[in-house]
Amino acid sequence: MTKEFELSYRRLLSIDNGYKRALKFKTTEDIEGSDQLVGQESAERAMKFGISIKEKGYNIYISGESGSSKTRYAKMILKEAAKYCRPADDWCYVYNFDNKYEPVALRFKNGYGKMFKEDMEHLLKDAVKKIPDVFESEEYERQKALILEGYNKIKSQLVEKLNEIAESNNLSFRVTSTGFAFVPLKGGKPVNEREYDDMDISEKEKILKNISEVRTKSIDILKKLKTLERKTDENVKKLDSDIGRYIIENITANFTGKYNSDEEILNYIESVKKDMLDNLSVFINSEDGSSSDKDASELFLKYGINLIVDNSDTKCAPVIFEANPTYNNLIGSIEYESRSGTLATNFMMIRPGSILKANGGYLIIEVEDLLNNYQALSGVKRVLNTGEIAIEGLRSQLDLITITTMKPQPIPVDVKIILIGSEYLYQLLYEYGNDFKNLFKIKVAFDTEMEKNETNIYKVAQFISNYCSQNKKKHLENGAVTAVIDYSSRIAGSSRKISTCFEKIVDIINEADIWASISKNRYIRNSDIKKAVEEKNKRDSLIEEKMLSQYSDKKIIIDINGKAVGQVNGLSVIEIGGYSFGKPYRITASTYTGKSGIINIEREVKMSGNIHNKGVMIISGYIGSEYARNIPLSLTAHICFEQLYGFIDGDSASVAELYAILSSISRIPLKQSIAVTGSLNQMGQVQPVGGINEKIEGFYKVCLMEGLNGNQGVIIPYQNIDDIILDDRVLNDIKNGLFHIYAIKDVKDGIEIMAGVPAGERRSSGEFERGTFNFYVDKGLRDFIRNFNSPDL
Repeated sequence: MTKEFELSYRRLLSIDNGYKRALKFKTTEDIEGSDQLVGQESAERAMKFGISIKEKGYNIYISGESGSSKTRYAKMILKEAAKYCRPADDWCYVYNFDNKYEPVALRFKNGYGKMFKEDMEHLLKDAVKKIPDVFESEEYERQKALILEGYNKIKSQLVEKLNEIAESNNLSFRVTSTGFAFVPLKGGKPVNEREYDDMDISEKEKILKNISEVRTKSIDILKKLKTLERKTDENVKKLDSDIGRYIIENITANFTGKYNSDEEILNYIESVKKDMLDNLSVFINSEDGSSSDKDASELFLKYGINLIVDNSDTKCAPVIFEANPTYNNLIGSIEYESRSGTLATNFMMIRPGSILKANGGYLIIEVEDLLNNYQALSGVKRVLNTGEIAIEGLRSQLDLITITTMKPQPIPVDVKIILIGSEYLYQLLYEYGNDFKNLFKIKVAFDTEMEKNETNIYKVAQFISNYCSQNKKKHLENGAVTAVIDYSSRIAGSSRKISTCFEKIVDIINEADIWASISKNRYIRNSDIKKAVEEKNKRDSLIEEKMLSQYSDKKIIIDINGKAVGQVNGLSVIEIGGYSFGKPYRITASTYTGKSGIINIEREVKMSGNIHNKGVMIISGYIGSEYARNIPLSLTAHICFEQLYGFIDGDSASVAELYAILSSISRIPLKQSIAVTGSLNQMGQVQPVGGINEKIEGFYKVCLMEGLNGNQGVIIPYQNIDDIILDDRVLNDIKNGLFHIYAIKDVKDGIEIMAGVPAGERRSSGEFERGTFNFYVDKGLRDFIRNFNSPDL
């Protein structure tokens, strides 16, 4: 009877699923390689749609497990899409002549920003050279001399008149550094200070009276002198201005024609010309050293061009991957330098972030890295919400200190941001991240597996061929590709699936390449792949080996031979650092008369999760439905996972727990050589569980240490058959009849395997068939009722 549930060796072999049709080549060297994405058709459709839609908020989140080539694919498809987009614009920050603390942003067609920067550098060089040259020229000196000649002629006439008036009053007229002065005469000679002090009062009064009279008579002439000086200065300045304007217009002539399409650029050029004209003296004196270095450097800095985005070498839209998404690296920053103990900055110290570099194109960010950086995510969302980027000092963001800083003009942003991360982080951001769902409306979900069919197998082979060629690895023989596919199926947890985690495939190929070289094989063989997998497992299996030694040392108590009442070997899976292995454990049940029902010891001590607790309640429901239709349950049952001291969750042990309870009630012993895994529903159906290969191999390894005797094996859910991909050693021992796997659909199917007696069906009379397992379960429950109702209790 039990043979119908046992899986044969042939049934357990990997299903072909298109191997023979897909792998008709001898080596991967014989086929054309491909770096295209494999097995992600749904993700590709979503990605292409997300790229095509330009409306606000349609940014993209790519979710999937690590190693599924999400980042590589994103770069590849975005670079392809970028080819059909125009190159992004250049951006420059320039000095604001109205407010130096608010630099102006100028937009240029790609390549023109660099050109403008070079033109401004040439402009400054021309100005520094040509302006002094012109003002030192003979023509300039001639025109200036004409102005001064007229001035001196009229001035001489006016001064002569003043001298005549002064001499008539015994005074002399003189021009001083502060203006004009009248000096008394004595004997036709000017009186010095000592002589003046020696005069009597009457003489002094007479002199003062004469000076007063002369001043009164000279007012009109003095006014004419001042007016003459002012007009002369104005004429000289006008001459300087006219010549300066002519020079500046001359050296900026090419700007008007080249940049006349943008009003803001023309306005900036006009501001530069005006500022140069206002500071002609600095230019005039720059060559002879009359201007201080500080004056010249501060002036010339204003004419600098901070080219923060240069797309001169690009022919399409930018695709940027930001590996370190800090706030500054994304948004940009303003640098500072220490001057005399204070922090100073200027518009030339504005630095762009990757969002600005990707403006007009695409920006890729790993979301886990983004969340590790303070304020980075909020900065990204602010840019997407406002459609512009405002670069500011991080200090002002954190309000750590108050310093004089700049507020550069915000730059409009048109960028599509692609976040790459796990499904867990997506759900977290979707539920709790403000505006996230409105800003990242396109989700591209990478599947963890694909169908194992002829098409996908061949695509994997093409991927392997391309990888080996690009990375100078040995190509794989046909059989080695088969081994890689089997390894990938093991990762996927199904013989009918292939894992899309190509990173793990690449790792195994790299390691197999080493083993092939050691064996001096021209190509990587099947044995090299298996060797690589075996060695990798050895490196990762230290914890498993420590655990197995505890079984051999009898520190973990488990029976794998004989029979026992109320005791079943269950199976669990432990995952540490990406390596998973199975761990057998004892499940024990004790039952007695009472009304408490099934007591989950793990739950009582708060060591079990909700799913496990649900599984125990399902067991109660099944027992009540199957055995207590016509009788009340007078049962107390304690169920325990022996020597498990950590948190327990999941319902994959509920079938084993049921068997342990029923064995305790019926007092029929169960085989300890058979371990059980499977989830139970209230109808008695056995449901599939995860980690089936690890569970089978975990029990196999414990049995192997004790010695296989042909009686040991594992009961699994029928639905898990296609998930079985076992190690060759296990398969060989199954082939030789030393180990067994049984697949069941209903809990009753496993009873005869475990107890050695039929489960038994309920007759029309309501009783179970005599001598069957269920007969003794029913008898045990009725005994509990009688004991409970006994007057002696």
